[in-house]
Parts: sequence; structure tokens; C-alpha cells
Amino acid sequence: MDRKTSWGAVLFAYALGVIAAAQVGRIAPAVDILRNDLDLSLSVFGWLVSIISLVSAVFGLGFGSLTMRHGARNMLLLGGLLLAAAVFASSLAKAPWILLITRAFEGVGYLAVVVAAPTLIAQRASPQDTPRVLALWGTFFTLGISMAAYFGGWLSQNLGWSKWFVLNAGLTLLLVVIVFVQDTAKSDTQAAQVPDTTRTSLGVTPWLLASAFFGITVITLSILSMLPPFLIEAKGLSPADAGQVTGLVALTSLAGSALYGWLSARLSTLKAIMTPAVLLVATAFPAFHTSLPLAGTITFVALSVFANGILVAMVFSSVPRMVPSPNFIGPANGLITQIGSIGAVVGPPIVGYAITLIGWLAVPWLVAINAALFALLMIVAERNSLQLNS
Repeated sequence: MDRKTSWGAVLFAYALGVIAAAQVGRIAPAVDILRNDLDLSLSVFGWLVSIISLVSAVFGLGFGSLTMRHGARNMLLLGGLLLAAAVFASSLAKAPWILLITRAFEGVGYLAVVVAAPTLIAQRASPQDTPRVLALWGTFFTLGISMAAYFGGWLSQNLGWSKWFVLNAGLTLLLVVIVFVQDTAKSDTQAAQVPDTTRTSLGVTPWLLASAFFGITVITLSILSMLPPFLIEAKGLSPADAGQVTGLVALTSLAGSALYGWLSARLSTLKAIMTPAVLLVATAFPAFHTSLPLAGTITFVALSVFANGILVAMVFSSVPRMVPSPNFIGPANGLITQIGSIGAVVGPPIVGYAITLIGWLAVPWLVAINAALFALLMIVAERNSLQLNS
């Protein structure tokens, strides 16, 4: 008999992923106060922002193997505890170098959480609910970053950066305790003691899926990281207004992921891939046209981010059917995290350089190239998956 979905385990694992993602964006809202209190340079600030992505870019697949060996629940709890401890330690920092060290440990905890959480979610969901709950998981990063941006500025200004950090550590620890108490399953079905042959055992299909996610990461960065300077330069918005517009637009990605979770079983594979990819490209070109009125820019950017949210959900919900067995969901999630983080590291310099060469038109062209790459890789991955499961 098919297992029933443990909604408590699913939702609290998701919530822990969201609060982990919020730690990626926790630093930026407090940057002015940090620079004044700790004499923080912009170069150090850049490292504080990017170091979590660097950790994931280097160790993602390895943490997938650890999840397979030791169990998703164990890795989720340990990662959450390390993340909470590192965030709390950062609140005590008296110098930039201490922040850098604690931030690196945050990166390790974050990576453990975001690899183990979707693995645990897949384990605790019924086969019928698995695509929908993994589509939900696809929203964790956008929601976490948006929450940090929305609340971080006000809270860090009114409480101070240290108490803002302590609040984040406390929320993380609270969710770890809830997951520990609520998810009482004694065994992880995917925690098998197997040799570390991940690179060969995973097969080609998860690598295709992860490579498709690389394109999605570059698209996300191309749109959302370049939207504030575009709104300031081309539309005359203040930095504060540009940031608020970008934060609100980013939330349309959540609607895209939710729509995919609802409609995925009703669409053919080709239509599910091509429709949002075409919508993404078709809306990206007018979105970054300098002569378009502000309302039109916001509308088209929102549609682009909405379509991108559909593609993100598609990647995560595809994992269970694209691995050789459920035992490899953890390594596949680690691989996706690693390749996506590589995109997060190399994407901003590529986008910035392209804009210096050809102007704002570079953004939609990069979106189009990466959307085409995504569609091609996903179609090939789907065909490989059908052959694997036939």
C-alpha cells in the first residue's frame, strides 16, 4: 500500500529550507550598519554575500553522498544546528574576518539543509503528492531571500545588526527542534550504506537536469540582479524604490511554481517545457527596453519571473523520476545545488560584462540563450528518463 504524505514533516522541512535561504540574504539589508560598526569594506561585503554559494559550488555533490549514507533527517537536523550556531556566532563578531569565518560555516550548514530537505520531503510524500511538494520546494530560495529583504532592513535598523542575526539564529533553531519533535520516523529509506560511486551511479540524466538548472540560475540572476540598476538608470527610480519593486516582482516566481505543481500532471512533457520557456523569452525582451513605460516594465518583468518560477519547480519535481532509484535522490539534489551555485558564482560577472558591451539588451539575450539551453537539456533528460524507466 502506498504511503500517505506526512504533511507536518513536509511543511516543516520546507520552512527550515526557507529560513536557511533567508540567511543567504541576511547580510545585505544590514550592510550600512555593518560597514559603520566593523569598518567593513565593499570587497569583504562581496565575499560575505557570495561565500555560501562558493561552498555549495564546491561541495554540493559530496553532501548529496553524505545524505545518501547518513539519512536525510539526520543531515537536515545537523545542518540546521550548524547553521543556527554559525549565525549566532556571527552576531558576536567584532571584526570582518570573524564574520567571514562564521559565514563559511553558515555555508556548510545551509548546504546540508538544502540538500537534505527536498530529499526528506520526497521520502515523506506519497507518490501522488511528490511532484506537487517538490514544486513547492522550488519556491524556498525566492521566499527566503524575499523575507530577508523585506524584514531585514527595518529590523536591522531598529534592533541593530547583532540582534537581527540573533533573531535569525533563534528562528533556525526553533525549526530544527520542531522537525526533530514532529518527524519521528525511525528510518530513512534512502539512507543506505553504499560505496561512494555517485558520479558513475547517478547516470547521465541527473547531470542533464542539473545543467538545465545552471541556465535557470543565470536567468534568475540576469533578471533580478540587474533589475534594480536598470530601474534606477533607465526609469529614474530611487535605490529604495527599485529594491522594493524588485522584491515584490520576485514573489511572482512563487505563483509560477504553485501553478506548475497544480498543472504538471495535466500537461504533456513538451508543452510543460516549451510554454514557460517561450513566455520567459517573449516577455524578457520588452521588459528591458528602455523606452517602455515603468508600468509596462514591471508587468513584463513579473511575467518573466513567473515563467522562471515554473521552470524552477519543474527541475525539483523531476528529480525522483530521473534518478536510477530513490536511493539517489540525495546525490541528485546535491548535484543540482552544486551546478546551480556555480551559475550563481559565474553568472553576475557574465551579465555585467555583457551589459558593458551591448547595453541593457544583453539581459534578454542572455535570458533567451539560457532558456533555449534549459529547454534542450530538459527534453533530452526527459527522453533519457523514459528510457531508464521503460
